[in-house]
Amino acid sequence: MLTLDESASCQRDTTLESLLATPEGKRILTCIQCGLCAGTCPYGEHMDFPPRRIINMLRSGLLEEVFRSDSMLR
Repeated sequence: MLTLDESASCQRDTTLESLLATPEGKRILTCIQCGLCAGTCPYGEHMDFPPRRIINMLRSGLLEEVFRSDSMLR
């Protein structure tokens, strides 16, 4: 398990290419943004960006903005 400092360091060093190279990152490309996750997410209304927007931002390469946001990715 990563500590908070290690997790923050990993996030700062993450690029879109390195994210997409992971099994979890590959799921970003398969997401069709149907909204099922957003509609059932108990934390969605408390996040800076809803799940569908996070996927769109990650696909656009806005990783830093996503990692700085108040979301479940922290």
